[in-house]
Amino acid sequence: MSGGLNKKHDLQIQAGRESWVSSIAMLAPDTVAGPELIEVEDEVTPQEVRDMFLGKMLV
Repeated sequence: MSGGLNKKHDLQIQAGRESWVSSIAMLAPDTVAGPELIEVEDEVTPQEVRDMFLGKMLV
């Protein structure tokens, strides 16, 4: 990799205006969980990603 920097995925959950849950729609377009940076080469399970987001809930 160039420059010695590791490539990462920047994951976050964002509230949508079209949500049928009015309390979520009112938060749009704010981020409600994350951001979570995961290195491209990391082997992460869906459950691990879910747990990471639960630890970074902003609402």
